[in-house]
Parts: sequence; structure tokens; C-alpha cells
Amino acid sequence: MKRMLIVFGLFTCPLIAGCGGVSEVVKVGKDTYMVSSADTTIGSGGGNLKVKLYKEAGRFCAEQKKELSPVNSSSVDWAIGRPASAELTFRCLLESDPELKRPDLKIAPNTNL
Repeated sequence: MKRMLIVFGLFTCPLIAGCGGVSEVVKVGKDTYMVSSADTTIGSGGGNLKVKLYKEAGRFCAEQKKELSPVNSSSVDWAIGRPASAELTFRCLLESDPELKRPDLKIAPNTNL
């Protein structure tokens, strides 16, 4: 019985709880980083994942005593056979850096496969 519950949990966890998280922050260039997330929870949205990514990016930059400056972001909502996902590319810049300015965020079209 215990084994059956464990197997059931392994298969239902992605459907009910999502079991997703935020990836490790990865350096992709000078002062530039990327972080991503995916969630298999039925009906989950990419926008909710972006919130987590912005929080993680802000924390990451704050640890370096720098400010978060978004570069690009994208997200896709959950659909049958595809988890919700989001990606954020950002910079960590000093307060005095001339490139640190109010972000001019553009809405990227959703990508449907």
C-alpha cells in the first residue's frame, strides 16, 4: 500500500502541485544573467512565474549590492502537453552605472508550439 501511495504521488505531483521551481541564475555575458522557471500545474500561467523570476533576480542583484535592470522576458501559459514557463534576462548594475535607467518593457508575443 505504501509503495502504491508513493507511485501515485510521483505521477500526481506535477498535475496538482506543479513541482516546479526557479532555475539557478546563469551568467550569459558581462553583468548579464538569465533565470527561468516552469510549472506543470494544470492551468498555471507564465505571468505568475515571471513574478518569481523578478524576485529571484532582485535578490541575486541585491546580494552583489547592485540594482536589477531587466533586459528581456518571455512567458508561456500552461496548455495540454506543455508546462507554463517563463524566462528573464537581466543585468545587475551599480546605482551609478549610466545604463541603469527606468526599464522600457515591451510585451513579447506568446509563443505557441
